[in-house]
Amino acid sequence: MMKKASLLALASIVAVVLLTLAAAYLSSAVNESGFSEREKKNSQAVNLAEAGLYQAIAELKERILLDLDTVIKDKTIAFFTVYAGSSASKNSLDFLHEMLTAYFSAPNAQGEITMGVVPLAFNANIPNTSREIGIIIRKQKDASGNDKEAYQEGSDVFKFPYEFTINARGSVSGINKNVRFLQGKFELTVHRVNFARFALFTNHHTSPSGERVWFTERTRFYGPVHTNEQFCFANNPSAYFDSEVTQGLLEAYFYNQGWPRPLASDHNGSYDVPTFNQGFQRGADTIDLADSITTNNMRAKVGYQTTGGSGIYIPNDGTSVTGGIYIKGYGTRNKDNASIAMSTNGEKQVYEITQNSVNTYDRVIGSTTKTVTVDYTANAGAGSTKVQTVLKDAYGVITSTSEETLQGIPDGTEDKGILIYSDDDLGCRSADGCSNRGLSGTVAKASQATIASERDIVISDHVRYEEFSTSPRLNAEGFDNVLGIISWGGDVVIGTTTPSNLDVHGVIMAVLGAFTVDNYRTRSPSGDVNLLGGVISNTYGAFGTFSGTSQVSGYGRNFLYDERMLAEMTPPYYPTTTDFGVLAPELDKDIDTMGLIWQQT
Repeated sequence: MMKKASLLALASIVAVVLLTLAAAYLSSAVNESGFSEREKKNSQAVNLAEAGLYQAIAELKERILLDLDTVIKDKTIAFFTVYAGSSASKNSLDFLHEMLTAYFSAPNAQGEITMGVVPLAFNANIPNTSREIGIIIRKQKDASGNDKEAYQEGSDVFKFPYEFTINARGSVSGINKNVRFLQGKFELTVHRVNFARFALFTNHHTSPSGERVWFTERTRFYGPVHTNEQFCFANNPSAYFDSEVTQGLLEAYFYNQGWPRPLASDHNGSYDVPTFNQGFQRGADTIDLADSITTNNMRAKVGYQTTGGSGIYIPNDGTSVTGGIYIKGYGTRNKDNASIAMSTNGEKQVYEITQNSVNTYDRVIGSTTKTVTVDYTANAGAGSTKVQTVLKDAYGVITSTSEETLQGIPDGTEDKGILIYSDDDLGCRSADGCSNRGLSGTVAKASQATIASERDIVISDHVRYEEFSTSPRLNAEGFDNVLGIISWGGDVVIGTTTPSNLDVHGVIMAVLGAFTVDNYRTRSPSGDVNLLGGVISNTYGAFGTFSGTSQVSGYGRNFLYDERMLAEMTPPYYPTTTDFGVLAPELDKDIDTMGLIWQQT
């Protein structure tokens, strides 16, 4: 997914290599009295060849991470099964050749495909020189020396394991030196692009009421940003974007000192000047948010049943968990809206889910609390789920308790991770006439979970990962805990009970709504919402009001992207787009961490 990053990597690597060559040449010239002419040319030839190795690595990254990603985006599952299905008629080498015919040769009798690399010009003024560079790609081998074939993993993930060798020759006045990189490996993953990869995605980049949303110097994003419409930029300096930025329309809006104007540009003179470290693509393909995902799909994966009244359900066969956790409500009433408090108990994840019982007048006549303790290590790693149930009457008096322990964990029908689903609101907004708290607590270090609702999800207190880091800035690199929060038909709302400087760790999605703050105009200034994750929403929700640089009400945004979402980590069952993309983590590394062996022949 490092599209423009690979271009920058290519430019940086080549620049460094050529500078090194120039320095080596000058050094040789200065010390010529101490070396024979032949020794000097030997050294120059080796440097030329080594420059070719580094250029080839950059070229390989660009072909796989940029060009291939572009070519395969609109393919279908049926297309990929030709190369990686159980009855595949072609193989992984055919795949690279046919996708990138302009670069990769057809497979030869030795089971190889090759890519020639045109050496870059340089200005070190070394006479009588030439270079040759080539990349050879094969299938990876298993421990027995057999080819590793491409394979399908899950419904829409395909894996292609490769190994590669790079050969380069440098020639100076008839002296030839050959060097190579050996034991290069990468596994190419073709998969549906997950919405979690976006630091920010909006279908309509306006407020829910249709007002323009201006990005100013207070706006900073460190991951991919996209809107299907157009962004609006104000001031110089304006917003800062560290990763790729794309929008559907050809023109962006610029504040223009209070006289807004649309321009097919990435800046407006010296008045409005955003910073785009990896470019600003206008006229990009739109990504259909609402039609690419369905609630019925997630209902099926949680094991939702239409029979039965309101309540908290953990589908099981009497012995083992067979789905996730789902909550059924009245829908037209609010005082039964459930709340979910997450906590940890040693290595275990605990969900305390409370739902009120209401009568036809929306009056509380009792409550049910299920405390669900997920033990990931029980049953030899298969896990266990303990469910403690407490019933109370309208006065809060306990009327009944029970407990059962089931084998397995509530990780949905596909065993991908914890899945909690509600067909009603979670928590209450100020306009709902109730005080049910909503979502809060700690995501255990071993937990990967998605919490979804068909209506609003109200965040009532800090939502934090048990394991995260604050250096060099807030991040969760190297940790396993992850959370997705999805509202299918409402908003994800920062509620009225939240503290100042609220922490929210998770990837937020509001398919038909926004991520917003309740009573943002009247709430006293409350610092920032410190988000570690991303935001995917239909519109751009309001958080507070400002006068100049002074906060007048509500929260500011301190949104930090969870860079794990650029790799294969996503919250379980998180929605995907209709497009395919590619990942190759071994190629997306610095060259000194790729495990390559340098050899001179």
